[in-house]
Amino acid sequence: MSRDLKDMINTVEKDSKSHAELEQKIQSMKEEVNRMNFTIKEQKLLIENLRSQMKDEEIEKAELPSEIDILKDMITSQRQELNEKEIEIEKLNVTFDELTAFIENNEDSSQLKLTNKEFLEAQTRIVQLKEENEDYKNQIEFLQNKLEDLESRLSEDELFIEDEEEPIENEELINIKRLNFQLMEENGLLRMEVESLKARFQERLEEAISNE
Repeated sequence: MSRDLKDMINTVEKDSKSHAELEQKIQSMKEEVNRMNFTIKEQKLLIENLRSQMKDEEIEKAELPSEIDILKDMITSQRQELNEKEIEIEKLNVTFDELTAFIENNEDSSQLKLTNKEFLEAQTRIVQLKEENEDYKNQIEFLQNKLEDLESRLSEDELFIEDEEEPIENEELINIKRLNFQLMEENGLLRMEVESLKARFQERLEEAISNE
């Protein structure tokens, strides 16, 4: 076997291995995005549950403090933030699908430079998603501050209902506080998912570039 032919065979084998490894990495990242989608769906269900509880209880508006209306507005804003994150994740899914199709249809390893550009663009979107997630965290912190203010008012008996001699806390406020804690926990999980995905993306991108 001539040396040129042997070198050509080795090059083909190396290219095939690189393509297979890149396909595996893309599949792994798509699974990460699917897990993030699941977390976002859970958060949306929690928000819908709160809105339903508020509607079903039909508490007279005159009996509710103005702070409750603020909390409702904040929950609406949080829902919008979640919708924006969902759109960004959909864009990432499209990018991954395009990269997979590209690898399947192109055998020339020199074309991998184009996929590196796409990876960088996808990485930028992940950074943007992380920033949006931080904004969402700030919204929840604002909501928490409002609840703390309500608790302070409760200590002055402004939001208690007298039943014989026992003070009973407004039921809607209890539900809001409970859901707020759940949202904070879910937001923490989502931030961890985004951070993990970003780290893995960077690591695999560097590996793909170094293997060229």
